[in-house]
Amino acid sequence: MDYNQLKLSQPDKKKRGFVSCMSRMVAFDDWALLLFAVETFKFYGGDLMVSYVNCALKQVIDLMKLYEKDGILMIKPGYQSYKPKSLSYDPDSEVEFAHQITNAHECLYEFKESTDFIALIDWDDVLMGPKIGQQFMSYKFGFNQLSKQFPFAGVFSIQRKETYLTKPFEKNTPYNLEVAVQRMNFYDKALQNKIVVRPKRVAGTWIHTANLLESNNFEEISINQSDATIFHVQNLISGGKADKSIIKHRMIGKVDKFINGSILQENLMAFFTRHRFNFVSS
Repeated sequence: MDYNQLKLSQPDKKKRGFVSCMSRMVAFDDWALLLFAVETFKFYGGDLMVSYVNCALKQVIDLMKLYEKDGILMIKPGYQSYKPKSLSYDPDSEVEFAHQITNAHECLYEFKESTDFIALIDWDDVLMGPKIGQQFMSYKFGFNQLSKQFPFAGVFSIQRKETYLTKPFEKNTPYNLEVAVQRMNFYDKALQNKIVVRPKRVAGTWIHTANLLESNNFEEISINQSDATIFHVQNLISGGKADKSIIKHRMIGKVDKFINGSILQENLMAFFTRHRFNFVSS
């Protein structure tokens, strides 16, 4: 009989306000999306993004390692099942979404006791926080306010909006986050919600909902777009994923109402300068 070894470790005990548990990367090559997602997370005052990587383009990994040095990103290996030599099939192909749920639970349990709020999202799900007047508020502030409004909430269900650039960046043109935000529109195409949880109140989760709460007293709350929304970003670079069916849907808003692209670009350039990183996007 062939056995695998179990490894035990202590959960992360550092106190944090807001953590994003990102879905695993498999053949991930979208460096433009990575930059937009991480810089938006920083803009809204997030504490840590946790990334599970099965495989990714070297240029993507190089950028991720710089963010890891800054403490805003933690890179972990994506879970893969043990495969005994006697097994005639791939066990990873037998599970839903190639262990996306496994990685989500690993992250949930890792930060369950030390973090106030955890987002369970994909890399193309870019979470926007609240805005009061002209002032952008942090994720933690927004979800603290929602927790006061809904004291029994264990899960916040957040609307997702299909989001496209009116003109994607060509591969031979410089990439700029301010310009990207200016070109982003979102549409009325229906998408399933994603969630932010109060981890101490959640025992188990699925991709679009928490399926096991710690008490029957806790509940899942659907929140308004003004409190938080998720933009499902598709086509930053020309030649990337594009949904032709979007022409059937109505454009309902612009992303630049939710985030300051100028600050994103300034922060990105400061990030590259600090690390003496020669970023060539074209």
